[in-house]
Parts: sequence; C-alpha cells; structure tokens
Amino acid sequence: MTNKEFDSLSEKFNQGKCTEEELMLLRKLTNDNLNFQNQSNLESSIEIQNKIWEKLDLGKNTGKSVKYYWIASGIAASFLLFFGLFFQWEFSNKLEYASIPRNGVETKNNANSLQKITLPDGSHVLLGKNAHIVVAENFGVKTRTVYLTGEAFFTVAKNEKIPFFVHVDNLITEVIGTSFKISKPTSDKMIEVSVKTGKVSVYTHDQKSVNKSNGVIITPNQKAVFNLISRTINESVVDVPLVILQNVKKSDFVFDDVNVDEIFKKMQQIYGIEIIQVNSNINRCVFTGDLNGLDMFKQLEFICTSINANYEVRGSSIFINGEGCK
Repeated sequence: MTNKEFDSLSEKFNQGKCTEEELMLLRKLTNDNLNFQNQSNLESSIEIQNKIWEKLDLGKNTGKSVKYYWIASGIAASFLLFFGLFFQWEFSNKLEYASIPRNGVETKNNANSLQKITLPDGSHVLLGKNAHIVVAENFGVKTRTVYLTGEAFFTVAKNEKIPFFVHVDNLITEVIGTSFKISKPTSDKMIEVSVKTGKVSVYTHDQKSVNKSNGVIITPNQKAVFNLISRTINESVVDVPLVILQNVKKSDFVFDDVNVDEIFKKMQQIYGIEIIQVNSNINRCVFTGDLNGLDMFKQLEFICTSINANYEVRGSSIFINGEGCK
C-alpha cells in the first residue's frame, strides 16, 4: 500500500465508511507493524504515535464503535511504515546521493518546528523542517553512519572505537564526539557544516579511490562550505561566532585604554578564532569601550572603527588591516 492509498483509507476511516474488507486490511497492517515495533528500539515512538493520532483525527470521532477504536489504537502505536520510518529507500528528487542504503530506518520532520530524535547510540539530532535522516542498517557495528537530507543539528555521543559519519550528497562529515550543524544556507548548490563543540573532519567521497581527498578539519566557530557544482570545500568562520571559553564575564568585554593587541588575543581565546594583525603598528593602538551585547563581528567593527582599521575574513582566520598608530 502506498502513502496515497493509506491517506484515502484513513479518510474513509475517519468518516466511518470503511467496509469490512478494509477494516480487515487495517487489522492485518496493524498486527504486522506491531510485530515490527516489538523488534525496534526507536525512542521517538511517542512522537510518531502523536502524529498518527492526528492523522486519524480520533479526537473528533470519540463516538465511533469499539472496532474502530482498537484499530486506530493499534495503528497509532505501531503503524510506522506509511510515515517513512522504516522503508525500502525510494528517492523522489533528482539529486544523486552516494552510497545511500536500500533499506534502513528513516525519520522525517513534517512539522514546522524542530524535531528531536535520539539515535541508538544516545546521540541526538534536531531535524529542521522537511529534513529527514536515514540510520544505516548496520549502525553501531563498525561505524555509526547516517544519511541526511535537509538541515540538522547533531550532538554526537563520544565513542572513539566507533566513529560517526554523516553523508549528505558526496560530502562526509566524520566525528568522534562533538556537536555540529549541517545546512544548505543559500541554495541546493551549497552544503554547510559548522561546528559548535569539538572537531570534525569534512571531506568528499571518491568512489574511485579509498583515500579521503579534498578535506578539511574544522573546530568551534568554523564552517566548511561544500560547492556541489565545483565539488570544492572552503573553510570559513560561522556567521555568528559563539563564546567557547568557559566562565567569561561581562568585565572581559569592558576595556579602558587597553592595547588592541591584548584585546585581539583575548577575543581569540574567547571565540577560538585566529586574529592576525597584518601591520605591526596596529599593536600600538589602544581602545576604550564596552563590547557587551555585541556579537563578535560587531565587536571587531567597533574596535576597528576606533583605530582606523578594518577586518577581513580569510578562510578560518580574521585579518586586521590598517596603517596602525604611531
């Protein structure tokens, strides 16, 4: 039975118009999927159940007969097949994905809000709208491999013996234990991997060679941007760098005639991003101001304006340009 056929059948069910043959079909599907669920350890089953309750619209049909009720209850608890959580993979779009499994466990987020799922190893994934993830059938045996379409934020449980891989198109993100985000920031021509904590290796998959080529290693507040057309990866700084140093206080962003070289060194520690002064004369400049409440780039803009300089992002580093102070 296809999704479309199930939609039609569920609509008839809600209207109380199912024939005895159709009710028997629902009973069979329910029993089959109950058997499947008993063998599954999916921790997102509560969310699945709620979605299916909404699909069958039982809240509006409390007056239905008992035989309708038990069928709906069974389906709501176990009917995973028609919502794409376990399936024979059938890709409907035209993008070609590398090494996508023919079967596995898929979760798709059809809601307007983020959906949190827990993987068998305890890792967590926040799926964006319309995103879906496939957990490989052999997940956790030698590797922890998932296949992503769309945007997601990962918090990966640390396991040095079993590495974690995320496949998006031919791009592979490999981690041991960290948190990071994968998205398509502008169009389907780009894939972006940005790191919040830890360190990840991002590289392309070459089917002709076992070697990992065209790869980069990124750390917190860095991102790797993969161009699907040119098949190149570029390192950069995330759009809004976050504080990664622990126990940062408001006083750490308040300066009174402080040498900018000291300020840039402190910012480098706070954000984990390399800041390079191109002209050594810049180090003679001093700055006074309160940078609290500003993101890192606004802070840099504020400082550079006061010392007649400017900043430029080159790869994963920031360069400060200017004539400097005498």
